Amino acid sequence: MRRIFSAIAIFAASVLASAATAQQAPAPSASDWTGFYMGASSGNLTSTGIPCAEGAVGYDCNPVPTLPNLPQFTPEGRFQGATVGYDWQRGNLVFGVAGDVMNGSAFDTEFTSGGFGCSTRCEMEVTRTVMLRGRIGFAPIDSLMAYATAGVAYTTATADVIGLAPPPGEGTFTNNIIGFGGEYRLNDHLSLGMEYLRLLETDDKISFQDSLVPAYRVTNFSGDMVRATIGIRF
Repeated sequence: MRRIFSAIAIFAASVLASAATAQQAPAPSASDWTGFYMGASSGNLTSTGIPCAEGAVGYDCNPVPTLPNLPQFTPEGRFQGATVGYDWQRGNLVFGVAGDVMNGSAFDTEFTSGGFGCSTRCEMEVTRTVMLRGRIGFAPIDSLMAYATAGVAYTTATADVIGLAPPPGEGTFTNNIIGFGGEYRLNDHLSLGMEYLRLLETDDKISFQDSLVPAYRVTNFSGDMVRATIGIRF
């Protein structure tokens, strides 16, 4: 009988010790953000660009043009795209990298009253942006994360003086990006989010038509994108 009571006492002590250890140890996260993901997004791009002409007094591309009759392009439109990325969670902090390809059409038509060459009209259209970004997030609870992001964007655009024979000029702006967003996990594999991205102004230039003299260009491109995201995690 004494051996039975001793065995019961040892078992009870072991259970109590295990319970105490379990209370002291942090509970594992039910929805860890670590892992690969892919997703889709849809949003709106609002952007600006300033026309200029190389070597032309008053609207030379360097420095920024100053003539008051120059238009400022404000292309705006819808974009959709895909994202792939990877996140690492350490405690409440989440570190990640992501790549995005967004396609769409942000379009604007402008006129001038001076000698710039848009007395008929000039057009600018943004058609694609490819982004490479890093992000750091904070997850106060397992299913919710707020984050900041930064990186670089390569944005394709065209510019055209309507009525001239040459085809529209096309080029790529390189912009630094900053932004922030939030993401909510519906379950272990599906998440929804909202994100704001700012494409910081760049002094890169694209040409209207290469044959125009002086060379008409668009410079000082910048933009703002707000988009909704959906992600699938593996």
